[in-house]
Amino acid sequence: MNKHSKVIITLLSLGSLLLLFFHMKTLKTNSELETNLKILKKEKISLLTEHETCLKEKEETLKKDLTSRYLDYMIDLRNKLEAGYVPGEKEVKDFSDRNKFVVENINLLKLTTKESTQYLTFLAKMNKLVDEVLKKQPKNNSEIQK
Repeated sequence: MNKHSKVIITLLSLGSLLLLFFHMKTLKTNSELETNLKILKKEKISLLTEHETCLKEKEETLKKDLTSRYLDYMIDLRNKLEAGYVPGEKEVKDFSDRNKFVVENINLLKLTTKESTQYLTFLAKMNKLVDEVLKKQPKNNSEIQK
């Protein structure tokens, strides 16, 4: 072998060793990155689970608050109706929507059986009262003129 061949073989060997070194370093780095990625994914899942729990608690709290406010609204409406107030179409629709919401979410208030029965009885009487007021109310302008 001549001198140039030995130099070329030596350079190729050194180049191969360098490539092998960089390849091994890249594999090690990839392995570390994959491990870090798995750790980050677990942390993210944990945070998302925690966030979901917080959102559910917040939703429940908001529903409880809204249920209580709707019940207060209905008590106020009842007092107005008994004083001769005639609700508008929008108020009747709001009452109906709120009544449905309260019935669906009354269990969130964690009432006793007796309290739940009282609230549901109140809601049934309110429905009846609103229906009676609507029946007494003229349906259109032509009835008002008669």
